[in-house]
Amino acid sequence: MTQTITDSEIRARISQLPPGRITDARERLTVWQIDLMRELHEDYGVGYRRLSRLFGVCKTHTRRICLYER
Repeated sequence: MTQTITDSEIRARISQLPPGRITDARERLTVWQIDLMRELHEDYGVGYRRLSRLFGVCKTHTRRICLYER
């Protein structure tokens, strides 16, 4: 069974991330944000729609990141 995590807990973890370089000129996420996104999806079962809303990217981009396509 996956653990539950609230939106406020996710936002707190995002705000605590160290500043990092953007992975690509087209992307808006840092390496740290991508790692956190994958962790939240894999360990907590957070869905693509919720992640895309919290990180400010489209759902398709979120899915590709979580599936290691990007």
